[in-house]
Amino acid sequence: MKKVSAWFIISIIILTILDLLAKKWATVSLASPIDVVPNMLRFFLQVNTGGIFGIGEKYPILFTILSGLAILLLSTYYIMTHHQYSKTFDVSMALILGGALGNFIDRFVSFVLPNGRLDKGVIDFIDMYWGFCDPTLNCHWPNYNLADAFVSIGFFLLVIAFIQVEMKIRNEAKIEAVKEKEENEIES
Repeated sequence: MKKVSAWFIISIIILTILDLLAKKWATVSLASPIDVVPNMLRFFLQVNTGGIFGIGEKYPILFTILSGLAILLLSTYYIMTHHQYSKTFDVSMALILGGALGNFIDRFVSFVLPNGRLDKGVIDFIDMYWGFCDPTLNCHWPNYNLADAFVSIGFFLLVIAFIQVEMKIRNEAKIEAVKEKEENEIES
């Protein structure tokens, strides 16, 4: 088993801190929404006690346990297999674990919202939407935060890392088949 590099651990710590600082800013600064790009992007504070896209908000303990288990399983998988993959895999796992850890920590920390209410849950504040659509339609992507963005980008890179490994295996198999064929021709 190859040792986990310091940059990997430091990357996770930095990503987690960036996420938590952004959420702290949101809880202090977003008493009302801030338009960043009119009709497309705004900062709008929401608290999510459930899972992805707010699913299961009545079961915050369940999602806390599931988040913790996911972090534990992903960390274990990384430690056991990272030597088999490319740097893309390392970056993807750092992003996923940094984001997951940021949201996991959120579930334990109480904070004061701009309206003075004490609350606990995952802070979401990035609101993407298409402002020109029919008002009767929901044209908003569910609110998210930096941790969610890290996890999403990390997942995309993880797919690329797995494709890279598959391509490497196939190329090695082709090279081996050509060598075997050449050896058989020489023997004949």
